[in-house]
Amino acid sequence: MREAIRILDAMGVLRSSVGSGPTSGAIVISEPSAGLSSALRLHVASSRLPVADIVQTRILL
Repeated sequence: MREAIRILDAMGVLRSSVGSGPTSGAIVISEPSAGLSSALRLHVASSRLPVADIVQTRILL
């Protein structure tokens, strides 16, 4: 979960910060269209690849 939040933060879909109060934790950005469009492009591109190739690439990395 922590890694997923870091990735979404890097993509610009949400903002995460430490501390307490209403501005801490993971907060979804009000206009995450750029981050979501890049995730959608990645999903469409990878859907054409066999799952075995994706798993093998992850192992190699």
